[in-house]
Amino acid sequence: MSLLVFDIGGTSIRAGAFAEGRITAVARTAADAVRGEGDPLPRLEATLARLAGQVLTNGPPEAVSLAVPGPVTGGLAHRLPSLLGPTYAGGLDFVDLAERLWPGLPAVACNDLTAAGHLYVARGDSDFGVLTLGSGVGCKLFVGGRPLLGPRGFGGEIGHWRVPGAALIACDCGGIGHLSALASGRGIARLAAFRGLPGKSPEAVVAAYHAGEQRAARIMEESAQALGAAIAAMGLAAGLETFHLTGGFALAAGEPYCRLAADAAQGHAWDQGAPFDLRLAAAEEEPGLLGAGFYALAMRSGGRHGPRA
Repeated sequence: MSLLVFDIGGTSIRAGAFAEGRITAVARTAADAVRGEGDPLPRLEATLARLAGQVLTNGPPEAVSLAVPGPVTGGLAHRLPSLLGPTYAGGLDFVDLAERLWPGLPAVACNDLTAAGHLYVARGDSDFGVLTLGSGVGCKLFVGGRPLLGPRGFGGEIGHWRVPGAALIACDCGGIGHLSALASGRGIARLAAFRGLPGKSPEAVVAAYHAGEQRAARIMEESAQALGAAIAAMGLAAGLETFHLTGGFALAAGEPYCRLAADAAQGHAWDQGAPFDLRLAAAEEEPGLLGAGFYALAMRSGGRHGPRA
């Protein structure tokens, strides 16, 4: 089955051609293309249509699947803070958008971490968490190969949990001290400024950390402590030990940060008899795009888990 798939994020928007379980073509653009004054919908439609034109070189697809950075119910996005900021009040129907752009093609839309989780389910995992540390922090928990979504699709939105005792830093959603304000690319830059290193980009903070700069190391350790606390709480609540980490910030921070977060999780939790297993995605992998494809295949084969995604 050939699919047109999208991974819509707060930093970049990617389109892909999906066939036989792999991505055969990719196009991307900065998410800034859809931001600005007024209604973002025309800009979003134009961006998706342009990217689709770059990847659909072997004929039309059989269906469209979109992975979206926020809670989704029946294709409707309730929040999109990393893409459209805190003032967006919901109501953007991504399935309707896709059906307007590609009339006659079936379309599905889900949360981007729900999509990424379906990639790991397709690879044989059953009980795990998947987090993206990118422009923000996204998460979904899977039990028995199915995501725990809740009645309105907000299940797993740990990025907007207020970390106890956290630095009073603003999140993209407008909240203060949320995990996304501490353990994401945008968050690490804000945390650095709060701790006396203003003007540092996420890339600069991470580079200084890898170079052994002590102030950067303390900032990254503070971030990892917050992430570890969240992982411990989710792991104990759902009985999970394995967590997949994806996203640009996670990949840039690398295994040293991953180990810090795993150690922090262990320190925040009861000994379950096995350590928390944090698995960093491969740098070349596209979990959102691949997952959008596997999500569509699951829906087609009758694996639909209800209207929430």
